[in-house]
Order: sequence, then C-alpha cells, then structure tokens
Amino acid sequence: MIVELEKQKKENRFNLFLDGEFFSGINLDQIVKYNLKNGLDIDKEKIEEIVLESETFYAFNKVLKYISKSMKTKHELKVYLKDKGFNESVIKNVIEKLEEYNYINDELYCKYYVDTYKNKYGKNKLKQNLKNKNINENIIEKYLDFDEKDSILNIKKEILKQSKNKVLDLKLKQKIYRNLVYKGYSFDEIKKGFEILGEDDENWD
Repeated sequence: MIVELEKQKKENRFNLFLDGEFFSGINLDQIVKYNLKNGLDIDKEKIEEIVLESETFYAFNKVLKYISKSMKTKHELKVYLKDKGFNESVIKNVIEKLEEYNYINDELYCKYYVDTYKNKYGKNKLKQNLKNKNINENIIEKYLDFDEKDSILNIKKEILKQSKNKVLDLKLKQKIYRNLVYKGYSFDEIKKGFEILGEDDENWD
C-alpha cells in the first residue's frame, strides 16, 4: 500500500492516506521512528501496527491531561476515550498502561470519593453514585462501612440548618425528610436525627 502524509494543524500530527484514501491520524514520532514518507510501499499489517502504537501514545497523552484535573474511574476513562473516537484496541492498550503506572485505581478513587462526600450525602446516595461509575460493589461496601453516628450527626446538622429561624411543624419536617432521603439517608437514620433533637412525632414522615 502506498503511503501519503499530510500535515494537520495540530502540532506533530499528520493525516495518513493509504492508496489515496484516508486511513488514520499519526504522530510525527512514529513517522520518524519507522521512516514513513510519501510514496513508500508498505504492508497493511505493518502500518496497522504502527498506527496502533501511534494512537495509543496519542490517546495516553490525552488521558494524562484529562486526569490531571481530577481522579477518574476506569469506566469514566473508557467512556472519555470512546467519545474521542478511539477504537477498542487503543482503549484497551491505554487502560492497561494507566493501570501499570497506577494512574487509575478504582479502589483508591472509591476511598477518596467517600472521604470527600460522606459529610454531604448518605450511604444510599454515595453507593448509587459510585455504582453509576461502574465501581465494583464489594469495593463500594468496604468504604461505606463507616459509623452510623457520622450520618446521624450530619442529619442533625442538616435539620438545624433547614429549620433555622422557622417553626419545625409537620409540613417543614416532611420537606426536610424528603431532602434528606434525596441526599441518601435512610428512614431509620433520619428518624434518629429528629429524635436527638426531641422531635419524635411518629407522623412527621
């Protein structure tokens, strides 16, 4: 197959054509490494190997910039790469490389996420958010195993915040209850939070 190269606007990126038809983008590094040039006759299997190497390198560098802003799960990175147009082989190579360097670690991510948001959300919300990120349920359960007292303390603070300078009547209790359920707290936890404040009316929910 006859190679034709065309410079892209992106630095160190070229369009690769084979027999006059666009085949893929390719990095300058691989062009130099494999001495690719216009008019070169090359085996298709060989050029596919070169392009896979090039695209893996290109995608890996894109991901490094992406994860520099915040931690990501394996699932989030797969979706990101797919949305960027990379094929399954490239995505597989990049994920393996990221795992090799410990740049992605779903267990570490789960621990960080729970530590960051456990004072904002209840266990139900935390669990659902982490499941949505395709984190293994055993890992999720491991890091959601924190003391119920922490949740009840957060509920108490939330009740006091939402009822500040207000009469805590049935209507307001119901509104606070709905908000706390949305935040992922269980019925029993919410009930205990109200009871601590001396609000143990069985009809508030």
